[in-house]
Amino acid sequence: MWYQAFKFYDQHPPATPDDITAFRTPLPEAERANALNYLEPYSVQLSATRYCLPAHFYIPDELMQLWQYSVHGGITGNGQDFGYFSPAETVSYYFGYQFWYYAPNLLPIAFDGGGVFYCYDFGQPGPLIVMKDSGSDDLGVPVGSSLADVLAQELDY
Repeated sequence: MWYQAFKFYDQHPPATPDDITAFRTPLPEAERANALNYLEPYSVQLSATRYCLPAHFYIPDELMQLWQYSVHGGITGNGQDFGYFSPAETVSYYFGYQFWYYAPNLLPIAFDGGGVFYCYDFGQPGPLIVMKDSGSDDLGVPVGSSLADVLAQELDY
């Protein structure tokens, strides 16, 4: 598999069917308050999502392979820290960091350890992988078309 070329610094058991189902499960009630912080005027828009990821989001094969190896964890790739999320955590980050409002086509899948997200951009035909600073309104910087390619390169961001 593609991920065998990289070193895992944090590895967990493989994803279960319930873990994978969490990708299409609404955000738990207890986590919903953060999704609306400072965006109260947009509560109707948020409610319309039913706290679920957009229907056009899907699990790319490479991400499914990674989850089937270790449901979440950390990889070191050419000086990069790739702390990737479980399916449920992707939903939590999408709403908790307000991607639903600021960057609705980006699916956060990992952190770099310094406040930058690795995301799939489902607004592109690929999808493209972008890096998005958690404190920025930009739509992210394209960094590759596969996780293997992204982790193999030395990024200058």
